[in-house]
Amino acid sequence: MKEQTGPSVGKLIRATVFALILAAVVLVVAVLPAEYGIDPLGIGKVLGLTQLAAETGGAAAPLDLKGLAEAKPTPIGNRQLSTPPVLTDWNRDETRTYKVHNRKFELPAGAQIEFKYQIRKGSNLVYTWESTGKVKYEFHGEPNAGPNGTYQSYLKDDKEGARGGSGSFTAPFSGIHGWYWENAGTTPVTIQLVSAGFYSQGELFPIVPKGEHTTVELEDVKK
Repeated sequence: MKEQTGPSVGKLIRATVFALILAAVVLVVAVLPAEYGIDPLGIGKVLGLTQLAAETGGAAAPLDLKGLAEAKPTPIGNRQLSTPPVLTDWNRDETRTYKVHNRKFELPAGAQIEFKYQIRKGSNLVYTWESTGKVKYEFHGEPNAGPNGTYQSYLKDDKEGARGGSGSFTAPFSGIHGWYWENAGTTPVTIQLVSAGFYSQGELFPIVPKGEHTTVELEDVKK
């Protein structure tokens, strides 16, 4: 009877080398993408393995910004957001009750007037104004602490004019913020202004015809 012999040394070496190569391939193609989100060859992404890493706490999969922009919102429920929203100042507490204001301005042909609210930095205003005819206007603000003549323009139409406007506003600085209106037409117009906000008072500046600056006391919202 013939004596059985084991595999030759050469076969063992070849088998060992093959096993090492196979292990390296599995490591690069499967283990690294699935466990750590490392995908040097890009195969893990194709196979969906990098997503496993993101779901199990490994390295995050690359963000698909286009997909995020087009994705539909989903309910959050009682889960905490893993990343806080970029907008951090989305709710601002106020120590005062907000005020409301409703006023009409009669502007003869060629008349110009300014009306502004005294608003602290960071406080809010919502407004609507309507005119019976087109008027040129500018929505702007003047800082309390600024040099005389300093102002910031927010909205402006000094060409064709408009019959009204609506919006919300957050004061970038403490000061007076409001509108300049000019009736460049040949007939009188009436402007109706309705607003609500955390302002303290109004300031009226008749320009043409020239009149006295008037401080306007405003009411708190009715409870």
